[in-house]
Amino acid sequence: MQESIKNEILNYSKGYHLSTFFNYVDHKFGGIKNNPDIKNIFLKYMTEFMKSGDLRLANKGKYLEGEIEEQVYLFHQAWPDHYDENDPKYDIDNLWWYVYAPAGAVWIYPDGWEEWT
Repeated sequence: MQESIKNEILNYSKGYHLSTFFNYVDHKFGGIKNNPDIKNIFLKYMTEFMKSGDLRLANKGKYLEGEIEEQVYLFHQAWPDHYDENDPKYDIDNLWWYVYAPAGAVWIYPDGWEEWT
């Protein structure tokens, strides 16, 4: 994972909803509809940001429990098997993140401040 790209993605995404994070990765690497590997690329960056302490995942006001890999695997399991912007269950570019994603982002800043999205 190239450090400059990782920093670029973090700088663009930090403080925003996971949909913004995903959409930046999606755009950067060619679009998930043309490149199914985008899913794994996104989940790798999510894992890296969690390991570095920049990101935590939460649902309904509570942090997810378990190891980082277990938390990220929840996204792997919930990820739609195809994409359709007209159906929220498959709208990976937008509504899926708000309705079906297993958690949201909590961005952690160097001073300890948490930004819940």
